[in-house]
Amino acid sequence: MSQHRQLSAIMFTDIVGYTALMQKDEKSAVIIRTKYRELFNKLLKVYHGELIQYYGDGSLCIFKSSVEAVKCAVDLQKTFQQEPSIPVRIGVHVGDIIKTETDIIGDAVNIASRIEAIGIAGSVLISDEVNDQLKNQSDIKTQFLEDYRFKNVETPIPVYAIVEKGLTIPEINSSDVETKHIMTKTDEEFGFKSTIKELKRRNVFKAAISFIVFSWVLIQAASIFFPLYGFSQDAMSILIIVLSVCFPVWLVFAYFFEWTPSGFKWTASTTQKYPVHHKLEGKLMNTVIIAGLSLIVALLIADRIFDFTATDNKIHDNSIAVLAFADMSPDKDQEYFSDGISEEILNLLSRIPDLKVISRTSSFTFKNKEATTNEIGKALNVNYLLQGSIRKSGESFRITAQLINASDGSQLWSETYERPIDDIFLIQDEIATAVTHRLKTSLAGMNITSKTVDTEAYTLYLKARQLVDQISSESVSNAETLLRQSIAIDSLYAPSWELLSSVMYKNYFVYSTEERSVSEGIAKAKIAAEKAVALDPEYAPGYSLLAVYSRAEWDFKSANTYLEKSLLLAPESAVVLKAAASHNMQFGSLDDAIELLRKAISIDPLNSSNYYNLALYHTWSKRYDEASKWMEKYLLMNPKSGLGHVGMANIYMAQGNFEKALKEADMDSHPFWNKYTKTLIFHAQGKPKNANALLKQLIEQFGDFASPNFAYICAFKGDKDAAFKWLDIAFENKDVVLLEILNYPEMNNLWGDPRWNAFINKLGLPKEHGFHLD
Repeated sequence: MSQHRQLSAIMFTDIVGYTALMQKDEKSAVIIRTKYRELFNKLLKVYHGELIQYYGDGSLCIFKSSVEAVKCAVDLQKTFQQEPSIPVRIGVHVGDIIKTETDIIGDAVNIASRIEAIGIAGSVLISDEVNDQLKNQSDIKTQFLEDYRFKNVETPIPVYAIVEKGLTIPEINSSDVETKHIMTKTDEEFGFKSTIKELKRRNVFKAAISFIVFSWVLIQAASIFFPLYGFSQDAMSILIIVLSVCFPVWLVFAYFFEWTPSGFKWTASTTQKYPVHHKLEGKLMNTVIIAGLSLIVALLIADRIFDFTATDNKIHDNSIAVLAFADMSPDKDQEYFSDGISEEILNLLSRIPDLKVISRTSSFTFKNKEATTNEIGKALNVNYLLQGSIRKSGESFRITAQLINASDGSQLWSETYERPIDDIFLIQDEIATAVTHRLKTSLAGMNITSKTVDTEAYTLYLKARQLVDQISSESVSNAETLLRQSIAIDSLYAPSWELLSSVMYKNYFVYSTEERSVSEGIAKAKIAAEKAVALDPEYAPGYSLLAVYSRAEWDFKSANTYLEKSLLLAPESAVVLKAAASHNMQFGSLDDAIELLRKAISIDPLNSSNYYNLALYHTWSKRYDEASKWMEKYLLMNPKSGLGHVGMANIYMAQGNFEKALKEADMDSHPFWNKYTKTLIFHAQGKPKNANALLKQLIEQFGDFASPNFAYICAFKGDKDAAFKWLDIAFENKDVVLLEILNYPEMNNLWGDPRWNAFINKLGLPKEHGFHLD
């Protein structure tokens, strides 16, 4: 007996209920079967089908084309529905078969038989392989039923129903292998189970889960980074509202559309022509969900291991931030007083060796901002918060202080004090001591008693400090007036002399409000700083200022002595650490400066100037990727900073991205820095004509005032003679900026020249300086 293999479309038909009809009315059953076979034979020839065999109330035939098999099945059903109607179900599959002279065998035959068996009267069911071959037949519409697991078939088979007026569509229940008749698609009314199945088919449930996973990850990331960049709780609320509004929109989109190789398509059309892409989209959703869940796990683990908002990842067991106390006075005019008391308590607590206290700059970042205690704790990298309020009325005041557990917002201690104004220093001490005892921190013999001062003088001092924070020439000048009035009342309060010294230095060196030389201004500021440390030999900020003034006077030995003293007295002070970093930078020790700044950031994580300096030090160390990271962080906190954009321009220039460098330079309109930066960029681009023209303008406009910068430009372009000329001018002027310029990487163009070693040696630097010597 001969046999061969071939690819064919296999069609099984079967008269529904024929056995019951035969038992009930044998004559009618025979008439129906005869009519069935006559109509079947007629249409089989029209569509070039081949009858393999009739078996009782059914038939098995094959076609060379799946399209012809389906069209034949549709016409058969329409014909069978004419009176007297014949209840027939039809199943079609395509696959490889073994054909003999009288029969066909193979898995494809078995699958076609199983598909036909789950049909109902008036239905035409097909496999996904047949459905795939109908994708170019716009006149044939299909509807996906479900993936059906047939007996003796290893993998589930997606089953589709032909949608045509007059044809019926079964609802398949694969759990109990039952079927029931429902109306045609144009008349159907889906029940609860049908609706659930349709939502499942359209991947709506998976779309919902993926959106929830995405939203959770986004909210967790926002809860970490929003407080860091000063976003209020309103920003988080807006994010949650937006996600909530988008959720139903996403579900509607998922219901009506799905992904295909041609992009997003209406689900109705994709069901007909892209059956395999229901699986593709389902797998894509599964991948999104799995990836999202993995990201959640990773984020949770990372949040446990790393602290994204501080350089020091580990939260110190006893770490605290003193937030700005609220001004509850009737006229809201005592902010200077509430801020001052908060800072004084902070200063007292910072003396305790076992207690990590966050710097004022970062702690006060949350002033007048809505943020939860947990958000503040994460942003500042602390376990505890001290907050409170002050209500001052006449010569009396009320202070309420609360110690809060940052992680859960629970209150560990609270106290309210109502005292006369003269008791302010006693109250500060009591609050600091209470916090210390509550945190079970050892004082280790440290004295945390406030220095007493006349209350009127103290009030003037607090007002002056508030003016200094406003950072303007007018406010600093007014602050100096108030400080002199305070000192006239009580000249024994060291902080007043230290703040006066800082203000005088700014008036001379930064704001230039005095018509005297910088050296004269430094000399006067130094006298005030010396008075501060004479009154209080343990007052670290005074020594930090004296170190700055000594470097400016080119007295490097004294500068070292003062700096070491300030570090010894306040090793955990962010202000002192920042000053020490600058000191090391100016003596060529960039690695040490970077390490000190990182430590300062752990104590003062929201002080943007630390990130700016850290970016500069990395730039000068040729670590441009790190430099870019820190400068971007600074610009996120200060987007309008001209110097920040100049710093980013220098990084881009070093990386060879001149277009971005020029764009950043143009974001600083300062007449010096804009031209200065562009001069360097033009030289780096190989445009000496443009660069030299700008350099000429700079020299004419700023002269010897910018001699260190001109030395750098000349070294940058390789003009050694001009570079050494400007270096000598800067040295003669004792310009302290010279010490910074010597760190710039392009200064190595001067190495190897005999004049380099001679110049470095004549500066009188400490022996342990870090500048290169040939």
